[in-house]
Amino acid sequence: MKDITKKIVTRITAFKQDAYVEPDAGSNSPSIEEFALLLSGISSCRKTPGIDIHMGYEHLYLCNEEKAGIVREHLYKIYNITDRDSLIDVCNQLYSTDHDLSDFRSFWNNNPAFDISELNEEARAFFESCMEYCKNFNNLTGEGGFYAWDCNEIIGLLRVGYAARLITKDEFWSIVLPMAKNAAHLYKSWKDYATGCLCGCAYFMFREQGANEEIMRFFDINWDLISHLLDADGAWQRNSWYQIPEKEFFIKSEDMKIILDAWSGAEGCLATDRILVDGEKVGYMYREEPDNNQDWDSGWRFTAGDESQEYMDDPDHSGIYALNTICNYDPEITELLNAPYGTAYIRVGQRLILDEE
Repeated sequence: MKDITKKIVTRITAFKQDAYVEPDAGSNSPSIEEFALLLSGISSCRKTPGIDIHMGYEHLYLCNEEKAGIVREHLYKIYNITDRDSLIDVCNQLYSTDHDLSDFRSFWNNNPAFDISELNEEARAFFESCMEYCKNFNNLTGEGGFYAWDCNEIIGLLRVGYAARLITKDEFWSIVLPMAKNAAHLYKSWKDYATGCLCGCAYFMFREQGANEEIMRFFDINWDLISHLLDADGAWQRNSWYQIPEKEFFIKSEDMKIILDAWSGAEGCLATDRILVDGEKVGYMYREEPDNNQDWDSGWRFTAGDESQEYMDDPDHSGIYALNTICNYDPEITELLNAPYGTAYIRVGQRLILDEE
């Protein structure tokens, strides 16, 4: 197994370092919907009974009722999927490799996400085995981790579910568009995304089937599909990576003042567009302990307080900013920033007060 793993890591390393030229700015620039479908490029290339042609990347493919029945039979046989809820459950449970990696990294950074001693002997052995295998890919994946693999597989499976009439178009896009925007933030190119897919597929097979030669067979299949997508006529090669539209900030950069001039420590924070773009005051702010590997992060999070869950789930509606920037939008927060981790403030009337709930 060590020889197989070494061969896989060597191939991914060479792939990542290869002088591959990305499509230039003049190539096709996909819409966010087309980009989302392109993210399922690997899984969409696999044959599904009842779907007789490639589903394409310009629009959603929908089967007629007869063919949809064949697709539903396939989904039940392979995944025990019978309806919308079971489809989404399988997506969340089966394709969770990036969540695993996040847990592993918390242990490697000496900030464990949970107490491993609470696991029974079998679960702990499985967790530690997966964590040890995952180390082989940690340095290859970067910030994006295995999210590319989960993204590819989930979008692909949801496309099949839509073709089989298990979910509506609105339900599909409500799940997929936030994923696409998140992928656009995490990765910089199709090659970067493909690297995450290759690492993720190897780990996925190890997690699901253990150490055996099937990992290499599965890896080779996905390698060939990625090679096809990145060929001169391939769908990824023809399309540029999606660029998140630039935001028009409420306060221009040239109008920013130095307000936080005596701050020591990490200067970064997260804030929503309701503040930065719409110009709303801070309505709720809280400080959480950041991950050990996030040197920029002060732990502060700022919202206007009226954002819906759907709004918050869309990564395009928030960003990383300097604390001084948020002070320009709402100077009242300046005197509150030294509060310890775990502190929260909520706006009541014209004042931010300690939220003790």
